[in-house]
Amino acid sequence: MGKAESLIGAEFDGYRIERLLGMGGMGAVYEGRDLALNRRVAIKVLAETINRNPDAVRRFQREARAVASVSHPNIAQVYRVGTHGDLHYYAMEYVDGQSLEQMLVGRGRIAGGRCFDLLTQAIQGLKAAADEGVIHRDIKPGNLMVAEDGTLKIVDFGIAKTMDESETFRTATGTIMGTPAYMSPEQCKGQTLDFRSDMYSLGCTFFHVLTGREPFQGETLYQVMARQISAPVPAIPPLASSVPERICNIVYTMMEKDPDNRYQSYEHLLSVVKAAREGRAAAMTARVVAEEPADRRAEQWAAQRRRRKLAYLLAGLVAVIVIAWAAHLSRRQPPDGTAAGKPPAEAVEGEKPRNGLSKTAEGLREMDKVDRELRKDAREVY
Repeated sequence: MGKAESLIGAEFDGYRIERLLGMGGMGAVYEGRDLALNRRVAIKVLAETINRNPDAVRRFQREARAVASVSHPNIAQVYRVGTHGDLHYYAMEYVDGQSLEQMLVGRGRIAGGRCFDLLTQAIQGLKAAADEGVIHRDIKPGNLMVAEDGTLKIVDFGIAKTMDESETFRTATGTIMGTPAYMSPEQCKGQTLDFRSDMYSLGCTFFHVLTGREPFQGETLYQVMARQISAPVPAIPPLASSVPERICNIVYTMMEKDPDNRYQSYEHLLSVVKAAREGRAAAMTARVVAEEPADRRAEQWAAQRRRRKLAYLLAGLVAVIVIAWAAHLSRRQPPDGTAAGKPPAEAVEGEKPRNGLSKTAEGLREMDKVDRELRKDAREVY
């Protein structure tokens, strides 16, 4: 029997551990019972490796108490934070249902009104946490539980942090805290986080919900993290052609690499999701208002088109000038290339005559060179 299974049946602080629900990098989660109130609870016990780090334990306790201060229908309530011997744990609301991860295994993907409903509830829960200065740092399908009555509950704030802290996503031993497939670029780089990191992770989560696959994949965790940082977000339509463009744009904006290019408040995000659900045009234009810049790739494409148009106009203008100048010289110069009344000058050996037509040809060759350069530049952008 392993260390996790050995706790089954243990009683402490008015709780009894009844069965193991799952394990992760931060510890194990059990179904338990509050003996005084005779209700089911979920009990998370910190991993032994974290128990050995006093700073990590203090941070965990402080953050768990901060989460306990958040009361919202879309967040699983934390009941107690405690210590039993060398175990550090917290007890929270037990959600009788399935995680989004389990639902995706059974269904492949979730779309339509159900997707809108789940996304809205998740945003509302994260907004409530952010209003109390708490960010989750591990939003993913496995941490979004859906109860039997359809209520979504955000669970496992075990690596949450308060926004006034400067600690990064790594412990003193360098352990990755978070799930790379859903981590924001700034979290992958170990930078200071705010609520927009959770928003990015929620975007990754609903990319998975809509398409049935994670947005970034790789052979190692670090490959996935590298792609989170620099790889463009895959297009949704080739993976799920029925997803409307307005929904794709919401997910793309949530997953902008630069936090400043994401929605700058959960209120704004909620309003855009509501507009998209109602089919209103506001959702289609949400990304180009002042607060929400357009997708960077779209900006690059637009800028490239503008540069190509300007270059062609300039090349055309040069060609017109060259042709006009050639025509002017042709009118002034006799066909044999001599000026009227004068003998022809001796030609320099090996030099070809340079009349107006040759200059025109040079201008056309220059236009062709500009066109080839522009096409090469366009291929690099597209």
